[in-house]
Amino acid sequence: MILRAIRTGLCLLILVGLGGCSVEVPEQLFLEGMQALQTTPRNYIYAIMQFEKFVAKYPEHEYVPAALMEKARCHHALRDYEEALASCDQVIARFPRTRWEVEAMFLKSEVYQAQERWERAVEICKQVQQRMKHIPRLYQDASMRLAATYVYSASWPMAVATYEEMIQSASVDSQLKPSLYIYKGRSLAEQGLIEQAKASFTALREAYPDSLEAIRADVEIAKVLQQVNPDASEQYLEQAVEAYRRLVAEPQAATDTVEVASGPLTEGFPGAAPGSLLPAEEREIRSVFLIAEAYDYMQRYDQAIEVLEQLRSRFPHEARVFQTVTALVQLIRQEQEAKERINASEEQALSTAPAAVGAVSPG
Repeated sequence: MILRAIRTGLCLLILVGLGGCSVEVPEQLFLEGMQALQTTPRNYIYAIMQFEKFVAKYPEHEYVPAALMEKARCHHALRDYEEALASCDQVIARFPRTRWEVEAMFLKSEVYQAQERWERAVEICKQVQQRMKHIPRLYQDASMRLAATYVYSASWPMAVATYEEMIQSASVDSQLKPSLYIYKGRSLAEQGLIEQAKASFTALREAYPDSLEAIRADVEIAKVLQQVNPDASEQYLEQAVEAYRRLVAEPQAATDTVEVASGPLTEGFPGAAPGSLLPAEEREIRSVFLIAEAYDYMQRYDQAIEVLEQLRSRFPHEARVFQTVTALVQLIRQEQEAKERINASEEQALSTAPAAVGAVSPG
């Protein structure tokens, strides 16, 4: 409704401009604020000024909650957190029991996260979660934000409990649940609970045996076993890679499932030009991206690059394939270089530590 009204207001502005009339359209200030957010870089200061003028001049206008929310987002972007919170509080006070109230509460939780005020962020998310139990979409959103707050604050046991609650909840979309098993497993692994993490990934495989996430579960198990049991880790990774390769011959199997937990490699492929590839070739490309993503996740960068370069050689005349693979290889190499720099710094720190300790005189 708001977007439709904005379009209507913009049309009015154009008509007024064409008519050479100086009559002020109420939506003008609001639209000027929105337009300031479309520039590069975004002009947050000017946008805030226009939203403030609009709210002051037209306090009863239907765009007021949208203007206050946009103002709050501008302050958030500028890291002016107290002003962002104040704008959110205005919305909550003036528009209770509306979607604007919920939107303002969610933004408040994001501001508290940015401030590392974890208890306040948790409190806000729980308030929305409890009040929106009868609206599955909002309950799910609040629950995900709550879990994310626990993750950001490294409150791993609470993150695990929240993910498990969502897995068991009938209010959570079933398509999201495979990812919840993965997030739960990763949170367990962060605590060093390897067997419990493995159990969470195994439960995913059993609950969704024909999905891409079931294959991803093998990659996750390989990751958690990488240090404690390298041989078993290798077996799980090879098992996942082989399963991804088999997708080429399974047009109606796992390739058709929603892969919520996919990473930047599989998300980066825009597809080839319509009709330029056979369905089997499309599946082959996507399976290679999944394999490369698995290798990248395991920090086996050379293997990830190798399979991508083989794919580029296989489709030399497909511009989108070539461009996407080239961009992904560049990203992986950057990641590899960053990892090597971190490792070098850690090794240097370890090599100098004994000398530093020895230099401290006793007593």
